[in-house]
Amino acid sequence: MKILIIEDDRLLAEALETLLEIKGFEVEAVYDGEDGAEYAETGVYDLLIMDVMMPKLDGYQVARQVRARRVATPILMLTAKGDVGDRIEGLNAGADYYLTKPFDNMELLACVNALLRRQGDQVDVLRYLESLTTLRLTDYVTYDVTGEELRSYGLDTPELTVTVDYTGEDESGGEVSDTFTLSVSRDPEELAAAQKAADDSGDDGEITAYARVGDSRIVYRISEYDYDNLMAASYDQLRHQEVLTADFAAVSQLDITLEGVSYTLTAEGKGDDRIWRYGEEEADAARLQSALEGLRAGGADSFTSEEPDGKREIALTVCLDDESQSRIRIELYRCDGSECLAVVDGESFARVSRSDVVELVEAVHAIVLN
Repeated sequence: MKILIIEDDRLLAEALETLLEIKGFEVEAVYDGEDGAEYAETGVYDLLIMDVMMPKLDGYQVARQVRARRVATPILMLTAKGDVGDRIEGLNAGADYYLTKPFDNMELLACVNALLRRQGDQVDVLRYLESLTTLRLTDYVTYDVTGEELRSYGLDTPELTVTVDYTGEDESGGEVSDTFTLSVSRDPEELAAAQKAADDSGDDGEITAYARVGDSRIVYRISEYDYDNLMAASYDQLRHQEVLTADFAAVSQLDITLEGVSYTLTAEGKGDDRIWRYGEEEADAARLQSALEGLRAGGADSFTSEEPDGKREIALTVCLDDESQSRIRIELYRCDGSECLAVVDGESFARVSRSDVVELVEAVHAIVLN
C-alpha cells in the first residue's frame, strides 16, 4: 500500500512517514500543495494525507483539483483548523475524513486503516485502473511501425495485454460503450539477458519497455515505473491484503485466546454510541481495532499456503452482526523474528509483520490487564 503525504511542516511529515513505514506502508512526502497535486495526479497511491494550510496551493485547492481530474484516491485531511465550517469545506472539497491537530498516532492509524478498508477488496484493482488512466504515452518510438519492428519491440507477442471495456457519453450525452486495449512488452533481447542474469545474481537490470494501443501503428517507450505498475496484474498482486476483510463496525464480539487464556469482548449499540465491554467493565477498543485492521500481507510475495510450524501467538474469533451471524477465525503463528503466518478460517493466508502481531497482543493486554 502506497501513501502520499502532502505537508509543509517537514518535521511532522517525517514523523508521519516513519510511523507509516513502521506499519509496512510505502510512503512518499512532498512539502507544498502544488507538488502535492502533481504527484497525486501522476502517481499511483492508495491514500493521500494532506495538510490544509500550505504554500502555493492549500489543501482545499489540492483536493478540488485532484477530484476534478477524476483522481478517486481517498483523502485524509489534517489541520489545526477544527471549526465545523472548516471541516465542512474540507469534506465538500473532496476529503473523505478530517482529522484535527494535534492527534493521537493510534487515531491516525485507525483513520488510515478505515479509509483503506472502505474500498474493500477493490482497492488494488482500482489502483491498477488508475495506473492505466494516469499513463502518459508521450515518448514516441515510431509513428508507422512495421512487422519487423513489432518483433524487435516484443509487441508481436506482448508480455501483457490489458483490455478494458468501458462506457462513456457521446456529444449528445447518450451512453456509448467502447473497448481500450494496451499491449506492453520489454525489449526481447534485454529481457532474455535479464532472465539469465536474474538466475545468476537475482538482479534483472535496467528496463526498456514499449507500449501500443490497440492496432495503432504508433509505438511508445514507457518508463520502468510504468512498466512495473502495468505488469503488476497477477492474482496475488490484485487480491486484498488485509487479514480481516470485514468492517470493524460490524463486529459484535471478539473471542480471544492468548497464552492459553480465553477472553471475550462484546460490543453494544450502533455507530457513535457503540460501547465495548470486557466483562462488566467498559473497554477502550480503539487500539485493538487499529491493530487488528493493520494486519496485512507484506505484498504479493507474502501470500502463502505453507502450514504453520511455529508457536501460536494469538487466536481470535471475530463475530459479525449480520444476517447470518458470520464468524471469522484468525490465528497467528510465529515464523521467525520478523514475520508471523496468518491463518484465516483454517487456511494459510499470508505472512505478516511480527511487530504488527506484537502490537495486537499488547492491545489485548491493555484491555484485559487494565
